[in-house]
Amino acid sequence: MMSLKKTNKNKESLKLLDNAFNHKSNVLKISRNNTLYHELAKFFLAWEILQAGGDFVSEAIFTNGKRTDVFNLELCEAWEVVHSEKESSIEKKREEYPCKVMKFKSTEIVDFWIKKIMK
Repeated sequence: MMSLKKTNKNKESLKLLDNAFNHKSNVLKISRNNTLYHELAKFFLAWEILQAGGDFVSEAIFTNGKRTDVFNLELCEAWEVVHSEKESSIEKKREEYPCKVMKFKSTEIVDFWIKKIMK
């Protein structure tokens, strides 16, 4: 059963999201427009959140219309998967998003998990 503290954190985080969109917790949305590495990295990040007992929303859209790859509800953090994205793009997101932005390099995330799985 979810603790009251966790529930309250999740509710506060969900207030940052646009109600016009169906934001289902712990459901991974994928897109054919992204690379396989990008989508695998999103999966592995979401997996880490779930294994730590947290919840996430993928492709979450904030009330200001900005979208993040994975929104960690408990930490109230936008997790961005990058490959060739410039640091200036991430800095812009840090200014525009209503929460902390964490950057994860797709190749590093996927390579880490592939090595872990292959052990």
